[in-house]
Amino acid sequence: MATIKRTNPYAVKGFTTTSPKGTAKWCKVVEPERTFNAKGTFATDLVCNPKEPAVQEFIARLEALRDTAFDETKETLGEVKAKGLKKREVYQEEADANGNATGNIIFKFKMNNVDDRERPNNKIEVVDAHRNLMRQIPLVGNGSVIRCVAYANPYFMASTKDIGVSLMWSKMQLIELVSFGNGGSDFDDEDGFVSTDSNGFSDESDVEEDELDF
Repeated sequence: MATIKRTNPYAVKGFTTTSPKGTAKWCKVVEPERTFNAKGTFATDLVCNPKEPAVQEFIARLEALRDTAFDETKETLGEVKAKGLKKREVYQEEADANGNATGNIIFKFKMNNVDDRERPNNKIEVVDAHRNLMRQIPLVGNGSVIRCVAYANPYFMASTKDIGVSLMWSKMQLIELVSFGNGGSDFDDEDGFVSTDSNGFSDESDVEEDELDF
């Protein structure tokens, strides 16, 4: 039997994960962005407070995956080829309009090459605060409170010798909506955002808990 050749210099696999709550920034979930990718990209920045326990736990899981990929890559490449190998941060520091650090951090979620995907995997599945599936998805303004589901995928960038983790976006929970363009909130913080055009998930839903753990 033929041996399947592994192309990545590591054996560790990624996993599906649910982010902590944070605020959306530059959220493209209704129509894909095509400025830098003609095949379309859905993307959002998730802004979080790094002091929150849930955020720290999320970081730890991503870093553990990255570190395992780093160690396995180092072993596979050998001492000489592994020189200069670097770990890339699993988040970015947020900066304000003047370039000053805000104290918050950003996780980047993306679904690339939307046009190459078949239904229903060519869009982001969105639920509201009560986990109702939303048929009509509104434009999500900066400051909206969201959570994201993604596949945490380790990668090795040969050109820079970076080892990192990409967050391959698949689902989003819209908890509090800030309308795009006017900065207004449609719902009280206490109640959250509930879609008026929705289809509720029952307890017997075939969506696995790890895939939709809101």
